[in-house]
Amino acid sequence: MSRIRKNEVRGVLFLPDFFLGEPVFWVTMMPMSPPLRLFIDDLWLSPYTYSVHTALLEKKMGFTLEHVGFEQGKSLSPSFRERAPTELIPLLEEGSFVLAESLAILEYIEERYPSPDFPSILPRDFHERGHARMLLSWYRSGMKALRDERSTETIFYPELRAKQPLSSDAQDEVTEWLSFLSKTGAIQRGTLFSEWSIADAETALMLQRLLKNGDRVPSEWRDYAELQWGRASVRPFVEHSRKPFRSYYR
Repeated sequence: MSRIRKNEVRGVLFLPDFFLGEPVFWVTMMPMSPPLRLFIDDLWLSPYTYSVHTALLEKKMGFTLEHVGFEQGKSLSPSFRERAPTELIPLLEEGSFVLAESLAILEYIEERYPSPDFPSILPRDFHERGHARMLLSWYRSGMKALRDERSTETIFYPELRAKQPLSSDAQDEVTEWLSFLSKTGAIQRGTLFSEWSIADAETALMLQRLLKNGDRVPSEWRDYAELQWGRASVRPFVEHSRKPFRSYYR
């Protein structure tokens, strides 16, 4: 659970003291809003947990975490099984309201906690927002060869890094993807669109699949990925101390 320090008025804004042992997160609470609880995998591996965790921090939301272990693809947490419509994380609980599926959660918190009272996690421009949503969908339903050959585990556990080069299918996916990204102006701006969005955080993670496994990535995209990896809302997930690896499916 995040520790909080000083508070100010306007809803409640809790300012972090990041370097007191455990990370201390920015927190903004809507008056009278139900408490938020985020269920995540106990190894901090899911790219979808990463996205929702980052989004909540970016919005400066107060939330607690509940870690869920998995074995043979099944949850080991009775409290999670009681709430979850599926055996999938992340899961967001807001009072009696429960929501699964990371895209649904991202859309929900963007609408439930909108700007200007809360920072936005999607671009305000309609065209840019459409492209951001397209990328978020692409990262979940497309690029299957890349996701299979360069799993998130290989980002956070060096001993699991790939021993084989990318297949031709994965290389084709990367070429098509980088071709689209090159048209966004991200290299010049440092963000995919005219303002930061959760699509930047997810794009950085996709690039890290390649970078951490020693695959060739143009230097400008390496710099972009590292810039996003260092963002204050991203770092707590990236830098979290992880348990020794174990498969969720055995």
